[in-house]
Amino acid sequence: CGWLLVCWAGRVAASPSGAAPAPPDPPLIAPALALRLAERAVAENFPDADTVLVADHTRVLYRPDGTSIEWNEEYTKVLTEKGRRSARTRSYGYMTQYGRVHLLEAEILRADGTRVPVDLEACSREMVEPSQIGANIYDPNHKVLTLTLPGLEPGDLTRLVVARTTDKARVPDTWSDYTVLEYTAPILWAEHAVLAPAERPLAVLRLRDEIPGKVS
Repeated sequence: CGWLLVCWAGRVAASPSGAAPAPPDPPLIAPALALRLAERAVAENFPDADTVLVADHTRVLYRPDGTSIEWNEEYTKVLTEKGRRSARTRSYGYMTQYGRVHLLEAEILRADGTRVPVDLEACSREMVEPSQIGANIYDPNHKVLTLTLPGLEPGDLTRLVVARTTDKARVPDTWSDYTVLEYTAPILWAEHAVLAPAERPLAVLRLRDEIPGKVS
């Protein structure tokens, strides 16, 4: 897999608190790149995989007060029936006192080139996170937003665009985040970018076990 982590400083625009961000324009991932990579995501190349993360891009924009907007665009190739069952439902957890998750776009790309848009309102459901009951916890602010992709079949390519808004920083005037640079399926291409305000840039960058040419 190939990961690229990019950080830069610039002017950060404000947006209404709690408002759903617009989808990125242009898209975070060039469609031609995703389709070219998807051609490599076949069972012969990944015999032990049920799905392949073809392309993934996350862009985080944070403000001096610690609030932020995060966009993610993802292409996933379904290889097997087991992969179809796991990929047809996606869940996104969040805490309502800090922010929201917004489903922006979803579609299924068939092998014949047909693009099938997903009705986000009809195919999504928001509820209190049910798994916390197992830990004898019930916090109504802990929500999960679930999206179902109807009609998904092995061989299909899914495209999802999701945004997270942080409307209240956990620590005032401090932005915090983390990302895991690995996945449960093969990764062909992934990028994580951070846009920092010029007046409050990232102060510390620590890298362990550097892989030359992979992080800049």
